[in-house]
Amino acid sequence: MDTKNILDVAKLVNLLLSYDEYSKIESDVPLSSFEIRALFIIYVLEKESNNTPKKLAFQLAVSQSMFSNIVKKLECEGYVIKVKSTLDKRMTFITLTDLGIKVVKKYIQLHSEIYEEIYNIVGDTQLKIIENLIKVRIKEKRECFD
Repeated sequence: MDTKNILDVAKLVNLLLSYDEYSKIESDVPLSSFEIRALFIIYVLEKESNNTPKKLAFQLAVSQSMFSNIVKKLECEGYVIKVKSTLDKRMTFITLTDLGIKVVKKYIQLHSEIYEEIYNIVGDTQLKIIENLIKVRIKEKRECFD
């Protein structure tokens, strides 16, 4: 891939992040776009019953201590709660409150139109290729820090 192609991809990613920022303003929520994405990841993993702090930090590509700080803020502001496992008291799960769910549903609503447009252009096969490429690159980067 030449420099122009790399810059084009970087511009696209930057545009999506900018769209995230505009959506944050539009949603009228006093959280950063990263914190809103954290709520979204919690929402997704909660559906898979896999919402442990370690897994959530991994999905957000942040350290567990950084994620812990994010959770503290979100918990203080009423977006999430920590729940101890009934099977293993050492395990803690992060769960969205009604307020957290409301924010995530607004996030999904604000993003669904643009994501649908991208999907219509790119298609299922290309999205899978892009997803796999990103997963491989993230894995490589994480291995550098392990």
